[in-house]
Amino acid sequence: MQTPFSNLIFDRNNGKTTFSVGIHPWYLDTENYLHQIDQVSLLLKEENCIAIGEAGLDKGIETNWELQKKVFIRQIELSEQHQLPMILHSVKSFHEIIQIKQQLKPQMPWIFHGFNHRKSFYDLLVQNGCFISIGTAILNPKSILNTYISAIDLNSIFPERMTVRFLSKPFMTKLSF
Repeated sequence: MQTPFSNLIFDRNNGKTTFSVGIHPWYLDTENYLHQIDQVSLLLKEENCIAIGEAGLDKGIETNWELQKKVFIRQIELSEQHQLPMILHSVKSFHEIIQIKQQLKPQMPWIFHGFNHRKSFYDLLVQNGCFISIGTAILNPKSILNTYISAIDLNSIFPERMTVRFLSKPFMTKLSF
């Protein structure tokens, strides 16, 4: 069975390893998803757990859509219960995820991982109180994101850790937000 760990982050300031944990739709085990949820629930009690994710919905895979939604909603409930933000995976499912958010009205932040989509999707997410994380797409001048990067509200974005390694001060100056 695939591990639910998504990210391990080593904080160099205090030597602390932190992590997020979640059931990514790609690794959702249709036979053992309840066990996966139990694993996530246990790991959320660790003080070094800082977020739930990646979690989300993916229309590009064969995993049963209703099961994906059920497991996603359960992870939203865990996010609220443990007061942890969510790191989200979304493939062709922004509207469905926002619909779930509007129905459940969660209070914890939602961050869409590796965002590189049309501005209309960015606007939809931000209008619904979500954030985006920007990865290496920002380094590609032909990426969709770069067509409107200067119009992005800096309060709505997070850099992904891999991006930070590549961004240099001269490059950040060129972006001129």
